[in-house]
Amino acid sequence: MLNWIGRQRQRVQAMWRQEGINPDEITSILPIAADEKHSSPPRLLIVDDDLFIGRLMSDALGPYYDIEVAFNATEAGLTIERRSPDLIILDIMMPGQDGQEIGNQLHHDARTRQIPFIIVSGDRRIAQKAAAAGAAAYLAKPFDIDALVALVARVLAEHQPQTG
Repeated sequence: MLNWIGRQRQRVQAMWRQEGINPDEITSILPIAADEKHSSPPRLLIVDDDLFIGRLMSDALGPYYDIEVAFNATEAGLTIERRSPDLIILDIMMPGQDGQEIGNQLHHDARTRQIPFIIVSGDRRIAQKAAAAGAAAYLAKPFDIDALVALVARVLAEHQPQTG
């Protein structure tokens, strides 16, 4: 059986080399790339009303994770009910219910409180509000793709179920 993760890693590393990025600096911090025992990659839900940003994050994280994108709180809720993610990335500024409100609901609901989430915002003053909402991390826009990839890997590693 061909190794799906290995193939994806090789494809992404080739793309990174074309862009002048050293793949060893990135793959060394990605738990899914380093630990090929996983039968399936962790599931991520990206919630952002900006189609471009959602696609950018999906493209950057897709080679390592199973990605779903929601463009508002309703889509996010339906996606979470259908298939609980291992991590949620929330844009703070969205029409209707914003990322902070979604984060508060996730944090206070027994069914979802174990799901870590990262709040993303262009307003750097949001960092304290993100922590108060129960966010595992905060990422300022505009963000560096490598910083996003590293942050997701770190948050997932910190929130892995303890075994043994």
